[in-house]
Amino acid sequence: MSIPDIRVIIADDHPVVCDGLEATLNSSPYITVAGIAANFIEVLTLLETVHSDVLVLDICGMGGAPLTLVTRIRREYPDLAIVVFSSSIDLAPELLQMGVYGYVIKEELSMQLIAAVCAAYARQPYLSPTVEEHLLRTDALHRQYALAPQELKVLQLLSNGLGTSAIAEELSIDPRSAQNYITTLRRKTGCQERTQLVEWYRQIYYGQ
Repeated sequence: MSIPDIRVIIADDHPVVCDGLEATLNSSPYITVAGIAANFIEVLTLLETVHSDVLVLDICGMGGAPLTLVTRIRREYPDLAIVVFSSSIDLAPELLQMGVYGYVIKEELSMQLIAAVCAAYARQPYLSPTVEEHLLRTDALHRQYALAPQELKVLQLLSNGLGTSAIAEELSIDPRSAQNYITTLRRKTGCQERTQLVEWYRQIYYGQ
């Protein structure tokens, strides 16, 4: 049986992180780093010119809303497997539904990323332990408090300190829609202020 040569493009806006990822991935006999991009434009340029099987993508700092960027990549390069490697976990449910194969948090062991890349190449899902735990907690919140997926996403972004405009940009929705979600969340949770809403979420989600 032949050994696969998995060609990977790394997309991250931090050069030090890219260097570390390149060293980690190249340490595997099955993986070759074919290119490195620091923003979304560079990602598209590499995808047009370099053959690749897997894109390792940090969804933050790429120069656009993550969901919009992934949607375009999935549309223009449907055969490319995407693994998200990021410190941000809030958009995991949506990104996985959009066809992302792997999701690994940066703070986890590098071997998780190698496993995720190999799984994505084989068109198999791979979630790191932190992501799995997050999805379980998110599902529990959804079921117990009857929060719609988009409402829960707005709540998570609020807890990260984002305002209405930033939430709208992150989710690719109109600011008025974002404000409507916040109003609905206040009604469902009984919280009068945003600070109360954030505190409620942290107590329920983190047990703080």
